[in-house]
Amino acid sequence: MSRTIATLPPGWNLHKQRGPLTAIDMRDPDVRDERVTFYVQVYRDVELARWCLTNFRRVWPTSRLLIISDGDDDPRWPELAREFAAEFHVGERLKLLQHGGRMLRRNLDLCLRLGPRTDYLVKFDTDTGFNRRLCWLPRVNGLFGTVQQNSHLTGIQGGFVGYSRLAAEAVHAGLDDPALNDPHATWGRDWAVVQEFSTLGLIREDWVLAYVAQRLGIPCVDYPEVRSRWKEWVPNWDSRFAVTHPCKEMIL
Repeated sequence: MSRTIATLPPGWNLHKQRGPLTAIDMRDPDVRDERVTFYVQVYRDVELARWCLTNFRRVWPTSRLLIISDGDDDPRWPELAREFAAEFHVGERLKLLQHGGRMLRRNLDLCLRLGPRTDYLVKFDTDTGFNRRLCWLPRVNGLFGTVQQNSHLTGIQGGFVGYSRLAAEAVHAGLDDPALNDPHATWGRDWAVVQEFSTLGLIREDWVLAYVAQRLGIPCVDYPEVRSRWKEWVPNWDSRFAVTHPCKEMIL
């Protein structure tokens, strides 16, 4: 099967990851709203999104925010976008297994192509909790969040995925790869992941992203301001973490 290899943007330094990296010694204290674009993907979860975005806007009042609907044309979405000063975009349902990396590529395209240019891009879920403002951002060309690993890949857990601008541009290009339509040969070789996508018929976007990042040599950096897990609640009574996922207080 033919494959499309991304052309990395000027200034990109290839890095072959040999395990989790940490951003703790690469702190950028400039966390102004205008430096970060945020997006949340939605599908049949209006009320959960409302709860999430109420907390989001409390700590990021003026940052660019996109609500991207993956095939849900509920008329309440545009109203919610107006309520939270967000852009709203709706497209076809692309999370289905046969679409490979198209959903992620569409989402990045909307963030990168439209609106002002920002230094960072962050994707979050509707069950992600924003507890306080981030104190710093990683000064690194790569992906950042909570690092997770399986038997084949190292990546960022999908409740909060941060990108440097250069990393987002490189991943956007790398997602244009028909090989991603075959999970057994690319992002879905781990047995637990195989069981999940075989049952649900949906991609696991965090492992698709991990595969593309690994193929391009883009580092995945552990970011201690965030703790994101898959289905496992994160205690945060002392607000140690600015962002947690999943946030049980937000689940209706």
